[in-house]
Amino acid sequence: MMRLSDIFPRDVLVKRNGDVMSLDEIEATSPRALVYAENLIAVRLANANPNVGAILTKPSLERFVAAEKGCALTDDPRLAFFSLYLALPTVWGDAEPSGDIAASAVVHPTAQIGEGVRIGEQVRIGPLALIEPGTSIGDGCIIGPGARIGVDGLFVLRKHGALVHVRHRGGVAVGRNTQILANAVVARALFRTPTSIGDDCLIGIAASIGHGAWIGDGSVVTGGCIVGGRCKIGRGVHIGIHSAIAPGLVVGDDAQIKMGSIVIDDVAAGQVVSGNFARPHLANLQSGHLRQRRPEATE
Repeated sequence: MMRLSDIFPRDVLVKRNGDVMSLDEIEATSPRALVYAENLIAVRLANANPNVGAILTKPSLERFVAAEKGCALTDDPRLAFFSLYLALPTVWGDAEPSGDIAASAVVHPTAQIGEGVRIGEQVRIGPLALIEPGTSIGDGCIIGPGARIGVDGLFVLRKHGALVHVRHRGGVAVGRNTQILANAVVARALFRTPTSIGDDCLIGIAASIGHGAWIGDGSVVTGGCIVGGRCKIGRGVHIGIHSAIAPGLVVGDDAQIKMGSIVIDDVAAGQVVSGNFARPHLANLQSGHLRQRRPEATE
């Protein structure tokens, strides 16, 4: 545990000191987390989360920070937060190596397995697969050739106009009897809560799962799909080939996303959507039917 005044440089003004135990997102699930908030909505969400112990925000938003929260101010809270993230030796919650490879697992000799990776019973890992530290793979999983699990995800941070590489410090948790097929990529989380893929899931060829995403049991993400970072995909969801889901969205249980869809809004449980941008699938079918019939109607 550390005090805000001990961890921030001089260009960050600590207005209300406090103890923090980790750096995390606004949805933090561990106590005394330090988060950043760039707008009023984010400040209010951070205020409402009892696990958030301190908020790094802009001077113009200081008056909205709850009195019980620590408060630090800077003109660019995102840059200051991730500069701290990169400078600290740990983020007080990094994925801890605690792994082992079960005797019944079959790992191809060309696969690369990082230190501390946990691989369960009856797992099969194909040629040229890469499993990075901080990854846990449950019993009965199949990891296809060239799959990449636990790599850094896309994260854009600029300092003085130059891109800064942000090494992700979270992990990946894969449930039981899940298949991650050839050349699929699963990014590790930035923080303590891992990128999670549930039991009995299927991640298709060359699919991409962003950092901090959560995919529920029995869901299917078909080939070439992109699931953005921090998405919450419910149980029993089917995502059609070459679809893309914007970061941070929620897709409810048993929803269906038809092939080629571009999803920019939450999808309700059981809903079927399609198109670019995706909307209810039946509405897309009906509008397409009307477009085809319109010339006949004018004759």
